[in-house]
Amino acid sequence: MFSKTTLLLSSSIICGCQRRRFSLIKFAGRYYHCNSVSLRLSGSQARVKASRAHNGLSEKYFGKSYRAFSSQTADTTSGSVRPEEIDKFEKMSSSWWDQSEGGQMKELHSMNRLRVPFIRDGLLQKTGSRTEVPNPLEGLTILDVGCGGGVLCEPLGRLGAKVKGIDPGKGNIFTATTHLSEELRDNISYECTSIEDFATKYKENGYDAVVMSEVVEHVEKPEDFIRIGSSLLKPGGSLFLTTLNRTMESWMGAILAWEYLLRRLPIGTHEWRRFLTPEEIARILKSSKAYSSVKSFLTFLKKSYSKVL
Repeated sequence: MFSKTTLLLSSSIICGCQRRRFSLIKFAGRYYHCNSVSLRLSGSQARVKASRAHNGLSEKYFGKSYRAFSSQTADTTSGSVRPEEIDKFEKMSSSWWDQSEGGQMKELHSMNRLRVPFIRDGLLQKTGSRTEVPNPLEGLTILDVGCGGGVLCEPLGRLGAKVKGIDPGKGNIFTATTHLSEELRDNISYECTSIEDFATKYKENGYDAVVMSEVVEHVEKPEDFIRIGSSLLKPGGSLFLTTLNRTMESWMGAILAWEYLLRRLPIGTHEWRRFLTPEEIARILKSSKAYSSVKSFLTFLKKSYSKVL
């Protein structure tokens, strides 16, 4: 049985401290939060709970009503999608694979040096497989929710996993699909849809892992977004979630520095009040009753940071 695993981290610190390992580790408790969570409900039970959550979508956190999609997004009435957020990233859709100096997504690619090993090692921990083999994730299935241009899907596909990327932005999915090389087409597929619509029509037994990376801070109702994503897991599957923590440091790094001073991202890309703390994420997970425990898991960062950079 896999354990559901949640990784919460601050992208601004990954971007800024690649050569300052000791500074990163010193402040790890403030910027990086990792939790190991074990699954209790069966897949069918979790889907029932997610369906109920979707039918009565809560506005506990932000209280904004949903507006219809723009013409650039998937044709759906999903409760988690914020059309203004989709429009933001649609305007940047041509930049997903621009890794040049000054490219808007350069730092997101850099984050893969932490995200990919964490997901890989989290999945292999229970299987006993070795990371040194050519395709260590072969035989495993992964759903990447809010995949954007496929920046995380492709390295996971190269490790042998069967990866499904979903995103409500048509421009994002077009970029991801056109960038996909022939050798990866058997392992990776994309679909322009919301998580709610995808869950409604999904009839399989569940994924070994669901990845929600740098996306929960952009959705309307994160509680339901996370619960519905969890319902798409096999019993004992793993949830990997990365997001910005709501601290003064994240505001200074991700918004003040990255958007206003350095202009690496358009102003307004992030809204600090929508960042979630590890405690808030843990409460969402526990309230779904799909997890029997949430445990601290910071050792991966301490042990692996020097190796992945």
